Amino acid sequence: MLGVLALLPACTSSNGSEPAAEPAGTAAAPSRPEPPVVVVYGDSYVGPGVGADLPSGWPALVAADLNLELVNHGHSGSGYTNWEVGWSYPYTVATETPPENADVVVVFGGFNDATLDPEAVRQDAVATYALLEAAAPEAELLVIGPEWPRQEPTAALYTLRDALASAAGEADATFVDASGWLLGRPELIASDGLHLNEAGHAVFAAQIAPTLAGLLPDR
Repeated sequence: MLGVLALLPACTSSNGSEPAAEPAGTAAAPSRPEPPVVVVYGDSYVGPGVGADLPSGWPALVAADLNLELVNHGHSGSGYTNWEVGWSYPYTVATETPPENADVVVVFGGFNDATLDPEAVRQDAVATYALLEAAAPEAELLVIGPEWPRQEPTAALYTLRDALASAAGEADATFVDASGWLLGRPELIASDGLHLNEAGHAVFAAQIAPTLAGLLPDR
């Protein structure tokens, strides 16, 4: 009798049936990729300013369109060299550094520097871009400017534009000339004659989004 019992399968349950198979593991749902991180520095056209601190501001519009994580370090009245409100771009970058995982850093502006020495502005732009490179070496750098809400261009405007383009070239950055975006377009400017209205922010977003999209990493 003992010999017969020894031949019974060891895996047989007490009621004689085979044990239930373990349920197959449920495959984990693929995780959604993290949105690209884009950091924007600039003046009141970036924020806070008329429209810029609202969802209608161009940085927010671009972020929504391209599904970005937006970090906005705009300061009204600031410039590369202009310290009118206590913020210059080099100071802002030094105190509000971009995260190391930033994918694209955008520096927008220049209008507040239009009356200053263009060579000084160029040197401060070079310093700004160098600080950004040190803080976020893997990020692409996009330089946009200078904006010009006046309806007549001046020689100072184009001298400033060339200074910023030169500094951007030294930094191997992508440069976008915004000097003509508002010329002949008074309907895009707010009642103060200086800042963008909501229509203006929409136009700027449409101008900026394609270039920014081309700098984003594949996810």
